Amino acid sequence: MPPKRKKMCFVIMPFREELQRVYTDAIKPACEQAGFKVVRVDEVKGPFNITRTIIKYLYESDVVVADLTDHNPNVFYEMGVAHAIANKTIMIVEKTEKLPFDIQSYNCIFYRKTVKGFENLGKELIDSLESLDEWRTSPCNPVQEFKPADAAPSQDDLRKLPKALADLEALRTKLKTAEAKLNQSVPKQQLQAARNQVREQEKKLSALADLHDAKAQRDQLANEVARLQHQIKQLRSQRPQPAQALESATVSKQPTLSSKPAKLSETAAKKMLKDKGFFATDWNKAATGLKHSYEVAGNDGEKVVTGGTTGLMWQQSGSSGEVDFKDAEEYIQELNKGKHAGFSDWRLPTLEEAMSLMEPNKNEASLYIDPAFDSKQSWIWTADKYSVGSAWLVHFDDGYCYHHPVDSTRYVRAVR
Repeated sequence: MPPKRKKMCFVIMPFREELQRVYTDAIKPACEQAGFKVVRVDEVKGPFNITRTIIKYLYESDVVVADLTDHNPNVFYEMGVAHAIANKTIMIVEKTEKLPFDIQSYNCIFYRKTVKGFENLGKELIDSLESLDEWRTSPCNPVQEFKPADAAPSQDDLRKLPKALADLEALRTKLKTAEAKLNQSVPKQQLQAARNQVREQEKKLSALADLHDAKAQRDQLANEVARLQHQIKQLRSQRPQPAQALESATVSKQPTLSSKPAKLSETAAKKMLKDKGFFATDWNKAATGLKHSYEVAGNDGEKVVTGGTTGLMWQQSGSSGEVDFKDAEEYIQELNKGKHAGFSDWRLPTLEEAMSLMEPNKNEASLYIDPAFDSKQSWIWTADKYSVGSAWLVHFDDGYCYHHPVDSTRYVRAVR
């Protein structure tokens, strides 16, 4: 048996001297520790066409690490090619720089050019590389997320075809063998079982071939369900509840959610999602989340959403613009100072509370949240920290949670 092929990581980045230690002290050792063969085009020996070689490695690599520092046009072009091929790109950038609009909503590792910064970058890269098979199953770049349903199959889809065809051929051979032995008193049950396996495998192969059509039909059905749910909730909210009476609103069964801010690692966040049954497109895709029945009440500008199964009251909208973590806390103080909707105990939600809003299907605004909420606040701060310099965010546009630097900007949706 030939030895198992070692996974390969292709690194694209500017080649200026100031960034050399990012590669030698962080990227390369992290790839090797995670069991990957690491390649950078300037390390390839012998005469070769550099453009052809870069494209070759972009296709053949299992993962691509793209350093976007300096906004180098060659790096961005090569990353665009990688995005079109598959979900296999890890983006990194120096902490002092901002990402372009098209990719700023996707996960990116921010680093500092210090000894400690290289150490932290290496740890985050190892975590991403070791969990490659998990996160690459969901769209992690705009091309894979928004490409047309009838576009060419992705590299990941094509990789599944040879095995599916081989399995089908093996089952067909098994069926012929069973039929040949039929005259030798082979039990009918064995023959029928083989035929059933062939039919099931043919169905799977057909489903794989129609993968993009099936995805389009699924999304269309999910949007129709969300539209009907929105109509039902509009009818329920025709008799608005006075804001001062919302204090006593209760539900029959309220799950226990932590309201105290905490410091959470990725391991702890993943465990929380599974323990609570919260849906997340990357870490708990099989979950269905909580079933809510919301009601909207209040005046324009101070509408609140209450009910659900948690007994929490939320702002229907939230901050009008994106703010950093410090300004998010000041926004909460202003709400309480002005007694927003008649209350002065508003706060930032914990990660548990914010993820309790996550729905398993997108609504008409393409967000994983009930249509009772304003669609502008597509990602919100939580009170939980990942480290001293980063806090947890909930992304309703992509249906997941992740930590971001506290000096980045996102929306606020307060809870009480």
